[in-house]
Amino acid sequence: VAVLGGEAVLPCSLFPAVSAEDMELRWFRSKSLETVFAYQNRQEQKEEQMTPYAGRTSLVGNRLNQGYAAVRIQRVQASDNGLYTCFFRKGGFYEEASWELKVAGW
Repeated sequence: VAVLGGEAVLPCSLFPAVSAEDMELRWFRSKSLETVFAYQNRQEQKEEQMTPYAGRTSLVGNRLNQGYAAVRIQRVQASDNGLYTCFFRKGGFYEEASWELKVAGW
């Protein structure tokens, strides 16, 4: 649950924990497959991000070498409510997880 105007953190991790530093990481809206945040070649891929999330997302912390990644969404909007999927990929290996973000108004 995230408060309207606040921030939300969307975590994701690999099991077993292996480094994700050289992997493609992607968070997207589950139904539309629109990119919320993308990371590849050890950097954020802003050109793939859908416009409503531009300037509002960032990678949290520095634990990619431990197989953990999380994206922060700032200034949460009502339209952020819904299903999200995170995706890790390197070559033929991939893992993904989905969850629902609920935005609470005041």
